[in-house]
Amino acid sequence: ADHSALTSWMGNWVRNIPMRHEHQLFFGLGISALAIFGFITAQGTPHRKWQARVLMWALFLLVIITLSVGGHSLYRWVMILPGFNSIRAVTRVCLLMLLPVSLLVVT
Repeated sequence: ADHSALTSWMGNWVRNIPMRHEHQLFFGLGISALAIFGFITAQGTPHRKWQARVLMWALFLLVIITLSVGGHSLYRWVMILPGFNSIRAVTRVCLLMLLPVSLLVVT
């Protein structure tokens, strides 16, 4: 984040991004570690194993759909579908990704 004492130096790497403050949304290292830990520990019972796999696939698909490589993204095709066209800023998909991540954390 630009105003953080720890990470403000990284903001100089990337410039001229529209809606720069939205691009600084992230889960953080602690939440990511807890989600991975939740996925690993959910491998015990069949129900929790199935739930963890569905959540990881959902998160993986959201990342793949919104990934932009060379200015091309699958999200442009998904935006044609009703309901998805209301999420116009790809960076706001981060809020959608919080559901599977938070469920993995509490698993």
